[in-house]
Amino acid sequence: MVACGSSVWVLDIEEQELLWTYGEDDIYVWDTCDISEDGQTIVAGNRQSSIALWDQSSSDFVTWWTLTDGGFVDVVDMTEDGKTAIVSNGYSYALIDLSSADDEFVWEQETDIAITTVGLDAKAKRGYAIVDDGETGTDVSILRGVNMTTGKLTWKKRFEST
Repeated sequence: MVACGSSVWVLDIEEQELLWTYGEDDIYVWDTCDISEDGQTIVAGNRQSSIALWDQSSSDFVTWWTLTDGGFVDVVDMTEDGKTAIVSNGYSYALIDLSSADDEFVWEQETDIAITTVGLDAKAKRGYAIVDDGETGTDVSILRGVNMTTGKLTWKKRFEST
């Protein structure tokens, strides 16, 4: 299991044991994190626009990425196999190939629409973003498809809260 806040903590729930911690002595606040289905790959985003990747066996990060437009990385979603992740800071979002040693995003996109969450299906064949409808005081969200090749927002479906 992974948890985040002032640090990133990786825990073995069955053994009720803390495996490792990252960030106890630094300035980062980690607002979002995810772990692969097998527990081997951990990814987390912080308030300095950065995303880090760890292997479950060590608190030494493997790769580090930074969104170009700044802001808190507040949403991350990873595929079950831990090979792909999508992240967002509210006004930009990026796709990451976690299986590559490359510290570049597959793509990064900016938008003038507030993104509240992003997600991937299990195999990263489809992506989505839930965005604000831009109308203050409404309880409406818009589900947008994300083209996995280009990162462009495609189809949309409007949902009103009940």
